[in-house]
Amino acid sequence: MLQSILNLYKKDYVKYLLIFTASVSVITGLFFLSNFNFLLFHIFVEISIIISIIFISIISWYGRKFLSTDFLLILGISKIFVALVEFLHVVSYKGMNIIYGYDANLPTSLWILARYLDALTFVMIFAFTKKKIKLLHIMIGYSIVTGTMIFLIFARIFPTCYIEGEGLTLFKIISEYIISFLFIVTCFLIYKFRLFTPKIRRLIIFSLIFNTIGEIFFTFYVSVYGISNVFGHLSLFVSMGFLFVVFVKEGIQNPYNLIFKELIEKNEKIKLMNRTHKIIYSLIKHDLRNRLSAAIGFFEIYNEEKIDPYFQKGMENLELALVEMENISSILTEELTDIVYVLDIGKELDDIIKKFNVKIVKEGDCKARANKTLISVIYNIILNGVTHGSATLVRLKILSRNKTCIIRISNNGLKIKEEIVNSLFVETIQKGDRTSMGLFISNKLISLLGGKITLVSNEEGNVTFEIEVPKCPNNKK
Repeated sequence: MLQSILNLYKKDYVKYLLIFTASVSVITGLFFLSNFNFLLFHIFVEISIIISIIFISIISWYGRKFLSTDFLLILGISKIFVALVEFLHVVSYKGMNIIYGYDANLPTSLWILARYLDALTFVMIFAFTKKKIKLLHIMIGYSIVTGTMIFLIFARIFPTCYIEGEGLTLFKIISEYIISFLFIVTCFLIYKFRLFTPKIRRLIIFSLIFNTIGEIFFTFYVSVYGISNVFGHLSLFVSMGFLFVVFVKEGIQNPYNLIFKELIEKNEKIKLMNRTHKIIYSLIKHDLRNRLSAAIGFFEIYNEEKIDPYFQKGMENLELALVEMENISSILTEELTDIVYVLDIGKELDDIIKKFNVKIVKEGDCKARANKTLISVIYNIILNGVTHGSATLVRLKILSRNKTCIIRISNNGLKIKEEIVNSLFVETIQKGDRTSMGLFISNKLISLLGGKITLVSNEEGNVTFEIEVPKCPNNKK
């Protein structure tokens, strides 16, 4: 076992070491290329980023039907317009001699436009994480904004970003810091909203961090061929690498982590529904049927012999059948863990205490994150102790511990037989005594609420069950 774990760790270690070595080699090669021919370096980095953006856009577009939010889809659409501006930035760069009549301010202004589009998109997306919006509206919006800004830049109306012989303008430097701030805000929002798996969140955050580092480098250079410009482009190259992994590796090789996240959640809900249906079937098959059969039997004896105790026992079984029907109703109407709310346990227990003719002492209170299913289970445990254990005194102690509410249910009745104790929460039926079927079902109900039931004491005159359920946040009781 230990050897297999070490082998797995070794495999991952070797894999990540190879990836790291290859990445460092590529970045080092690009750095030397920038010293040999900056224009060639610039073209290679920018075209690599543009190609990556095309792949990202394709994956987000064809995977749009499977995404639970529009985060990646909006990002993919926005990247198309970012890529367009990046392309204009490349072909207009100083020394390319493709677009005439402009100096180095043109590619610098286009660069700022691309970065603003990127940064503002990341922040803006969070306004649409839980909303379905029309893709046509998004495309029209980006087309208008991008087209207008490009026109203003080529018309020389856009604020100047670079002055030949002097370097960057104050507008360009402040803009880079604003963009960096927006990327940092996006990191915080991604962590807060937790839209994706931890691995994908980390990759996106790493991408944004390197984006931020790149923007800082772009505030230093005087010459468009300067060293800080080189490091800025290398940082963006690494940033796009992380984002490329998110969309390509996680979106194609491991689709369940990204594209089919919503399907996994739906599958879990289906499993929960199946478990719920099994519990309902058990309640109908065992408890409810047995109670009604017993009631019918007692009424038949009473009809023949006219003995009052049999009539009373028949009525008791009918009452128990009604309780089981309430349990089934609570499951069907509240759907267990799908609907939970702040449940004041003490207040709810006050209502069921009135239904018993034995002395019940209640102590403490706690607000749980649960529903009326919890109260039904407590009622059943009390009823079981009174009817089968002949208890005349029941104590309910409610405790608040850390993140849980604890309900201790003690009675002075008969102890549970040892042969039943070992299978108390197992799906079996013991005739002639207390049944473990009822407790099995109760335990299932509580587990679906995120809690558990245990038998903490089984002595003559002191039978105690303990129920733990999640406490409502900010509950000080």
